[in-house]
Amino acid sequence: MIADADASPPVPGSNEIERRYWLYFERKPGANPERFVVEMGQDGADFLTKTRPLFGDRLQEMDFPLGLELLDFSSITDLNLNYSVRLRRPNPPFPPIPKGRALIVVVCPGVEDAKKQPINLDANGRVVAVNEAGTYSFVNLDPGEYTLVSQAGNARSMRVKLEPDKAYYFFQDLIEEGQKTGLSMHSKEVALFEIAGASYSDWRREKY
Repeated sequence: MIADADASPPVPGSNEIERRYWLYFERKPGANPERFVVEMGQDGADFLTKTRPLFGDRLQEMDFPLGLELLDFSSITDLNLNYSVRLRRPNPPFPPIPKGRALIVVVCPGVEDAKKQPINLDANGRVVAVNEAGTYSFVNLDPGEYTLVSQAGNARSMRVKLEPDKAYYFFQDLIEEGQKTGLSMHSKEVALFEIAGASYSDWRREKY
């Protein structure tokens, strides 16, 4: 079992850190294992406390950052809403990571009745991926420090340091029926589980 925990900083006036949990289970490892994911809130902490003795070294726990709400859109320099998304199935395979670069995979999980709109991922002031509900995309970036911003009707940001020859996995979590976006980092296993039911986003900028 793999437990992804995303931690958000405490709200003003509180010292409590809120964590959300994604629990990935795999049965009958092999060519076609059975996989499933359970998303939990704060209750995930109690669940892990009770199950650690049961799973032992079969349990991997990972802590990841959670994107912060941006109150001022002026920090987004590539604020262009003219993007289109063309869905592709079957999904193309992940390309090999070019030597000395990093692979970014970003998934936008589908939600029921989500508004169909482009959801951008901005890296240091440049849009590098565009999704909509139920899609994913990927991009190779140079190593270094980045501010990633997921932007729809709102914007959430996260500071990350990308190392060469490594892959990083993010969710553009949809909130308020898909009108707003979150941003969270995850393990490869949880991301691939979500990608299995998603379409590839073959996106482009539209010229007007």
